[in-house]
Amino acid sequence: MNENRPPTPAPQATWLPGYWHWNGVEYSWIPGHWEQPPAGATWSAPRYWTLQGNYMYEPGRWLRGPAALPPNNGVVTAPRPR
Repeated sequence: MNENRPPTPAPQATWLPGYWHWNGVEYSWIPGHWEQPPAGATWSAPRYWTLQGNYMYEPGRWLRGPAALPPNNGVVTAPRPR
């Protein structure tokens, strides 16, 4: 999806491109937007893949090292998007 990127609101702001997010019931579009990153953090974009016939989804998140990872890396089984 092609998104218009508005001007940067602050020098340290990071552009997060839009993506489809699984909310446990359905996929919803999260539009691209600017965010102020937490100090020392790097954005890890969402990932989608198949594993043994299951469609897997890992939400995007800010990472500051191993301690920033949620339990089981936040990976969930989700239906394949249409």
